[in-house]
This record gives sequence, structure tokens and C-alpha cells, in this order.
Amino acid sequence: MSHLFLISPEILMQLVGIRDNAKFIYELVENQTEFNKEISLRTFKNFMKGKGNPSQKTIDVLQKDFKIDFESDIFKGLYNSQWHEILQKIQTTFSKDFFPYAMLVLQEIAKQEDELIQRIKECDTELERIQALAFHPFVLKILNEQENLVLQNAKSHKEIKMIVALLVTKILFYIVAAFDVEYGLYHQKIHKEEQYSFIKKILPVYNDKKEFLHPIGRFFMNIKVKNKKTFKQMAECINVEGYEGIKSESQIRKFKYWRKGTKIPHVDEVINMIKALFPQISTDELEHGKVMFYCVVGVLTLFKELLSAIFKNESELIGWLHKHYNQYHQAHYSACLTKHQTS
Repeated sequence: MSHLFLISPEILMQLVGIRDNAKFIYELVENQTEFNKEISLRTFKNFMKGKGNPSQKTIDVLQKDFKIDFESDIFKGLYNSQWHEILQKIQTTFSKDFFPYAMLVLQEIAKQEDELIQRIKECDTELERIQALAFHPFVLKILNEQENLVLQNAKSHKEIKMIVALLVTKILFYIVAAFDVEYGLYHQKIHKEEQYSFIKKILPVYNDKKEFLHPIGRFFMNIKVKNKKTFKQMAECINVEGYEGIKSESQIRKFKYWRKGTKIPHVDEVINMIKALFPQISTDELEHGKVMFYCVVGVLTLFKELLSAIFKNESELIGWLHKHYNQYHQAHYSACLTKHQTS
């Protein structure tokens, strides 16, 4: 069991639609540091895949610009919890004002996961490992009574796999809710809502006509309401090739596919649209927009995965998502508000 509470960073990136992890990291470093492509993307990809032995020059660049620690437990083969190490690195990179409450929540979960992994390593049998997980205080907190009983008395790997998948999904939404709450409190005056939640505004729902509205469709609807433009006007902000008449038809058709969920737009296409719709938007706000859209894609992907693996139908899953997310959001809101008032 490598991951018990937190999914791996690689899977998380795939979840939000980032398929080429190495390219994403490379471009991130290129855009946010003074890195001058001292090593090529191909060299970096080979390193990420463990191909060949990096030269001393490559090692120096990876340590300097990519902040890779070759003395870490991961590179020494002493794998414990990737997130425990990643969060330590984040603490030294970002200021203390970077979601202080949510980061504490994430750090505590990573710490508990790391401790549980050490405990599981000491178990002699599979049953002991399952029991160590099933009776962990944090698991008992996240899973309901029925789910806990299934895990504690599991008679097949299929049952265990299903409950663990549910556990990891719940924890993921629990963590997201912490960041969502803190963002809402920080921008309370802008949104003019006491408990503003970006995620609640993009969770799948049925409208008054019993039509299914998925996260991406709801995301664009929120932009439409804020910008006060029609869908046709928004579509005109999409970059497509072609003569004027054909171009307009292509833009409308493409935007329709996005809103219906037939196709998922690339994050850069969404950012270009936002820049056109909000000409005065700042660079920081655009970066935030990227993160928000990654969240949208992540929620949509999770919804599809849960629907195929655990839940019987859309209606049941929608009810489950809203019920649990509301609970997590309310719990974090109370805790975060208290922390902000006392700090």
C-alpha cells in the first residue's frame, strides 16, 4: 500500500487533465524561474522516466531550477509518503500566507498517512494491514458506519478496493473543501456571499427541466452570468482558423461541444477566452483561472470514475456528492473562520 489517504501526484495530474507530467513541470519551471532551457525537455523527460544516467550538468540544473533533492528518501529508494516530502518543499517555496489553514489540513493528513504506512510495514499478514487501515481514527472519521463495517469485515479484494476508492475520493473532496473555504473567505467582499464556494457552483446538478448539467457546462454558465454576455458572444472569443462565416460556425459548434461535455477544452483555450472576455484581468487572476479550470476537469473526471465503479446512476451520485461536500465545506468553514478570528 503506497497510498492510503492521498493519491499520487502523477494520478492527481492525470485527474485534472494534465497528461504529460514532465512537459507540464518543465514549462512551469520555464515560466516561473530564470531557467534558460539549460537542459532540453527531452533530457528532462528521460530523467523522469529513469532512462540513462544524467550528466553532472543535468544534475546541477535539476537541483538548482527544478529543486530536485537527490538525497531524498524517494531517490534513495526509501519510499514512504511522497506528499510528506512534497509538502515540506512547498513550505520552503511559498509564503506563510499561501492557504495557511488548508495547508495545515493537508499536512496533517500526509503526516497520518506516513505514520500509517510505517505501521503497515510492520504487519505480517494482509489481514493485519487491512485492520490497521480499517480502524485508523481518520478512516473512522471519513467513512460512515456502514462503509467502516464493510472494510472491517471485507471478504474479498473487490470489496476492499471499492471502499478504499471511496475513502480516497472522500478525502480528496475533504481537502478540496478546505482550500475552497479559505479562498471564499479571502474573497468574501468580491463575491458578496457569506460562504462562497467555487466547487459548489460547478458540482453536477439537474436543472429545472431535469437536464443534467456537468462541471464544465456549469463553469461556463458562471462566466456567462458574471460577464453578462450570450453564449454566442463568448464563442466568438475562441481562436479558430477559417473565413468569417465558417469561423463563426466553427466557434459556436466548438463551444457547444465544450458546454455539453462532448469535448474537454485545453486549459490554454479557456484562458484565452477569459482574457478576451475580461480585458482588465491580471496575470495572477489568470493563473488562478487555470487552477480553477483544472479543478473543474478533476471533478468531472472523478464523477465519471465514480459512476462507472461504485454508483448505480447519475442521480444517486449527484445526491452523494452534494451531501458530503456540503458537510465538509461547513466543517471547514467553522474551523477556518475560528482560526482567522483568533490569529
